[in-house]
Amino acid sequence: MSVPDTAAGGGRAEISSCDAGELAECFRDNARDLFGYACVLTRGDQAQAEDLVQGGFEAAARQWCTVRCLTENQRRSWLRTTVASLAVSGFRRDAALGVRLPRIEARYRKRAAGTQGQALSSVLQRCSARFGSGYDVEAGLDRYRTWLREQAPGDDQEPSRTVAGLYQAYYRQLVRLAALLVHDVHTAEEIVQDSFAALHVGLHRLKDHDRAVAYLRAAVVNRSRSALRHRTVVDKHAPRPGPDLPAAGPEQLTLTLLDRSAVISALRNLPLRQREVVVLRFYADLSEAQIAATMGISRGAVKSHTARAISTLRVELGRTDE
Repeated sequence: MSVPDTAAGGGRAEISSCDAGELAECFRDNARDLFGYACVLTRGDQAQAEDLVQGGFEAAARQWCTVRCLTENQRRSWLRTTVASLAVSGFRRDAALGVRLPRIEARYRKRAAGTQGQALSSVLQRCSARFGSGYDVEAGLDRYRTWLREQAPGDDQEPSRTVAGLYQAYYRQLVRLAALLVHDVHTAEEIVQDSFAALHVGLHRLKDHDRAVAYLRAAVVNRSRSALRHRTVVDKHAPRPGPDLPAAGPEQLTLTLLDRSAVISALRNLPLRQREVVVLRFYADLSEAQIAATMGISRGAVKSHTARAISTLRVELGRTDE
């Protein structure tokens, strides 16, 4: 059974290298689960399941602007629904496999039938996990990357398109990250803009454009450190502010409200590295491996900084509650 072209979207997708990197990461995170699910649909036909996985991720690439905004569970559900749709379309086209369609539809009806459906769902999940454990993710990813390269824009504007796409997708997220580190929205915006400018200039030197997002995060963290060091020197020699201060803008007022939060106050009292780890983990929602790459430290150091930071925050917040 081949993947139905109409279900997959058809035509050239025009996928930037930035999006291709995100899609490859999505493939690594979800392909094994999706393959196991596809094997259940195809009754163990692994060749057909591999085609379904490929088709599901091709569909994700064509709708990546929407899919990238989903949570992890929503994205997994979207991929499963898409693969099921591709499978049903393929079965309807293939007369030799048409007998399977009623069985698949019957499964869906049973899954909605209370306790019996829950029991069937549990069995299907175990079957899916068993099939998925034998999936060769790297081979599947190689096939998917080949397709992604075929969808890449072929003109000289690709670097600019890549940076523009990254800016649209990550600018606000990175500003929030920088603001939590430097405690100032205006400085945070400058840091993020400088990071994007540096990326645009040096994008051609990145051997792997898939790592552009990781480069941006690291650039923001490093520039935030520099801004804090510079501020420390300036504050030692700065005159005291007069009684009349200019009116604050809405962003600064929002940050001022955050300053009043006990959590933010306790966060600011942490040592720099501990504060960076907490912000990257619980505000930017990065994994330990991503935090280690962003900060240039080991995963063990990330765990150590996180444990110390959480211990300190518990003590500080406990005092606040008293």
